[in-house]
Amino acid sequence: MKLTCLEKVCVPAEQKKVNEDELYCSESVAFILDGATGLGEPLINNEESDASWFVRNLKSFFTSRLNDNESVEESLFYAVKKTKYLFDEITSKSDVRKFQVPSSGLILVHLKDHTLSIHRLGDCEIYCLLEDGKIWTLPKSPLESFDNHSISLLQKEIAAGKPFSDARKAIAPTLRRTRSKMNSPGGYSALSPGLEYMKHLETKKLDAKKVSKILLCSDGFSISFKQYGICKVDDILSSRAPSLKKIIKEIRKTENDDKSLLKYPRLKPQDDATAIIIEVEKLFQ
Repeated sequence: MKLTCLEKVCVPAEQKKVNEDELYCSESVAFILDGATGLGEPLINNEESDASWFVRNLKSFFTSRLNDNESVEESLFYAVKKTKYLFDEITSKSDVRKFQVPSSGLILVHLKDHTLSIHRLGDCEIYCLLEDGKIWTLPKSPLESFDNHSISLLQKEIAAGKPFSDARKAIAPTLRRTRSKMNSPGGYSALSPGLEYMKHLETKKLDAKKVSKILLCSDGFSISFKQYGICKVDDILSSRAPSLKKIIKEIRKTENDDKSLLKYPRLKPQDDATAIIIEVEKLFQ
């Protein structure tokens, strides 16, 4: 058996040049990193953003380590530890608070011995089309409820007549409190320059023989079917699926038509959008 990438996209939000997402796909491992820059002044000089620096280094260390001689969890630990070392060197003279550090969501699948292992941190999504036609997915991430609370506060500020930039500043204390709950009891999970993520890594296992296709996506892409109604997961994973690029185009059109952020409440006008469609090939058949 092997994983075959049928289509992939990784597109930055139009209002900024830097992409804080990363993706990777091989015959045995596929993952998406959904980066988030800290809520404060940048900590890393000469970089487009702290998050892009973080996910780029994380991906590089992680993929360089992937092999059949150690587990994916061990490779991820190595990558985070190496990235933490670099981050600590750069910020050694800074008083870094938790809400300032860059972080990243993760959704990862690993195929080995007919078993599909799934690992998640944060609110990235996975949808598996099973051979019986059903769709399997993970439960909602706790981060969604935190974001929904922040979105409701942002809506009130915008509805009161504040421009988006001023409305975001008004809810900044709430956003920082949420970010400070990262990898803490009662909070949410994420990769960051630290090893606390290990206690919060979600892991599930599926019989790969029962899985036909897989959709991995960041929340910047899943908004297309979770909120905008542009498409359905069933369609994305079927033979009648619109291309991922076409879906991205519709996402951007929807967002540009709703610049007030009131029709489709969200925390920012646009987000980086990343998705991979994978086929689980049964070579023994």
